[in-house]
Amino acid sequence: MSRVRFHRYWLGLPIVVGSFVSIGPLFVQAADSSSTTHSSADAKTASGNPAAGAKSAPEGSNADAKPSSDSPGGLAPAELASRLETAKEQEERLDIELRSGKSYTRCRLLRLDRAGESGPPKMLRLETEDARKPISIDFASIRTLSIGRQVMYEVPIDKKSGRDMKLEKESKAAAEARAQWVARAEKRGVAPWPELTSEEHKAAIEENSRQIEKIKAMFPGMEVSETSEFTFCSNIPRNQVGPYIASLDKMYDLLCRMYGIKKGTPVWRGKCLVVAFIEQSQFADFEKRFFQLVAPANIYGLCHQIPTGRVVMACYRGNDPNDFAQMLVHETSHGFNFRYRTQQHLPSWVDEGMAEWIGETLVPKSTSVQRSEQASLRAMKGTHGMQGVLDSKRIAEIPDSYGIASSLTTFLVRADQKKYVDFINGIKEGKRWQESLKDSYHATVEQLVTAYGRSIGIPDLRP
Repeated sequence: MSRVRFHRYWLGLPIVVGSFVSIGPLFVQAADSSSTTHSSADAKTASGNPAAGAKSAPEGSNADAKPSSDSPGGLAPAELASRLETAKEQEERLDIELRSGKSYTRCRLLRLDRAGESGPPKMLRLETEDARKPISIDFASIRTLSIGRQVMYEVPIDKKSGRDMKLEKESKAAAEARAQWVARAEKRGVAPWPELTSEEHKAAIEENSRQIEKIKAMFPGMEVSETSEFTFCSNIPRNQVGPYIASLDKMYDLLCRMYGIKKGTPVWRGKCLVVAFIEQSQFADFEKRFFQLVAPANIYGLCHQIPTGRVVMACYRGNDPNDFAQMLVHETSHGFNFRYRTQQHLPSWVDEGMAEWIGETLVPKSTSVQRSEQASLRAMKGTHGMQGVLDSKRIAEIPDSYGIASSLTTFLVRADQKKYVDFINGIKEGKRWQESLKDSYHATVEQLVTAYGRSIGIPDLRP
């Protein structure tokens, strides 16, 4: 299948009836007190288990912390052991923080040793994202343990260590920083996304599960794969979906690193639901049934950004696995930026440029971005202009615009990634992008265009 360019479409205003926000006939959800309504939903278009029995010394085995069950919301150790057995069977991911301050996120429990047949946990054998081999952790060394973002066990702190005080200081600084940008955004009339409780995240995941049951009833053969951040529902053979799912988590982690978000911090409301089909006709049928949207035949994928904050991305595979992987991270990055900090949307060239840059960074085997940038460069050399991309509300309407947006984004990121993040933050707080550019890069639009033009061999480039 030939590469299809990403386009952006704005669906109409949602229908608000009482306490319900209607997006499509089958995606109807209650707007709870933590939800903030947004005037439109956003849709866009686009072109392997280590052995558990290996012996090693348990990490933290010399720790003298004794498990306690009197912390608020925590399970008693014996109850926790039973819950961990369930997590192991269902391959739920664990987040663990040790008394030493070291933490592990998205761990898979390979083995659980208990003190007696029905006693409390004694040792956990884990597969982590960072270690090449499984690790063993002595239960007595654990301070907190969460399953699916819910704290299941926490040891009370009798005396704060230097590490405890450092973490407390960092937490206080983060809270102060959030309060500052929230105040700036609200001053400009921009609503921040609320910080959600674990119960609210769980409710959103349950909502996804209900929608998946409807999807399965309409489209036989759909199977579900879970990560900490994504629910991937697809009729693509299970032995083929692994690399695609991995690329989604890599996108999430890349943007968390770039924005300075602590690993494991939730950004989605629940999880991002990705519905992927083999055939274009199945994708089109899904869009029509669930979102009342007639998807043109050249539509490759759509990212639906729902007013309550949920993100649903639908697509079909096509014939090029690399382009499909690139499209997945491109589209879901739109959803991440939708959920980042506030409900303020990014300008079209910023949103699409960053999505293309992310796609090329994470899926280098796809040459789609390179091809589009080459086509855009030829066009700019012919006209000595950027075809009004910077002012366009929907750059998909401009030929060869995506290559301009992606190469300009790469130019800005390479110039100074910290300033680029400041640039995005300013926009999310309600600044016009031109104002945020001036505040972050200390440059006018004209200076940006001139510097960018020189970098691509067109010193007299015009906007």
